[in-house]
Amino acid sequence: MDCAKAIQQQVEMTLPIEVVRRNYSKDTAMDLGLTGKNVIVTGGSRGIGRASALEFAAEGANVAICARNRDALDNTAAELAAAGVKNFAATKFRKFGYLKARSDF
Repeated sequence: MDCAKAIQQQVEMTLPIEVVRRNYSKDTAMDLGLTGKNVIVTGGSRGIGRASALEFAAEGANVAICARNRDALDNTAAELAAAGVKNFAATKFRKFGYLKARSDF
């Protein structure tokens, strides 16, 4: 199964990212050099936003997500934490500088 098809299935069925990553070979994956970088994903609790956030985490990036639905947001944040990266989840980012001012992100 190719990467694009695996991600599409993950988005449609909201499979755990581990299942998606198992379904394509490591030969098709690429190292994007994102380890330790910070990423902000809006709409990060469901669908493509969630899949993107989890992929960034799988690449080693620290991920901040925001969304309107707190329950779905918390579920995705737990998955990001399980990936072993720093993460931050909020229903609103009042100011862009907020994340920049956080010493733990």
